[in-house]
Amino acid sequence: MAVFELGETSQGGENAVAVASGLLGDEWNLLIIRLAFLGARRYKDWHDQLGIANSVLPSRLDRLIDAGVLVRVPYQKRPLGYEYRLTECGKDLWQVLLTIWDWESQWVMDRPVRCHQWCI
Repeated sequence: MAVFELGETSQGGENAVAVASGLLGDEWNLLIIRLAFLGARRYKDWHDQLGIANSVLPSRLDRLIDAGVLVRVPYQKRPLGYEYRLTECGKDLWQVLLTIWDWESQWVMDRPVRCHQWCI
């Protein structure tokens, strides 16, 4: 089931690489997704751990929500507060992140390949 349309995510044409990079190609988006896998749920989690500007984080979270990667769920009523959770679509990105880390370990960084899923 498609969650977003080509025109919304791709400037590079109608192919899988262009569509995926349109959504995931932003460094902040990948870091937000990575932290979501590590347990980040609230705005403050990403802001504090990434040092991402208040002018940038809301638009990145909204983009990931619009793409069906995250869902925003209220966790308290007064004051109103939200948590951001990975959807099934978002959880399916785990293998993508592992592949990126494996590639980076082999070709970019001079360090050993991760020994298990928690070595991120």
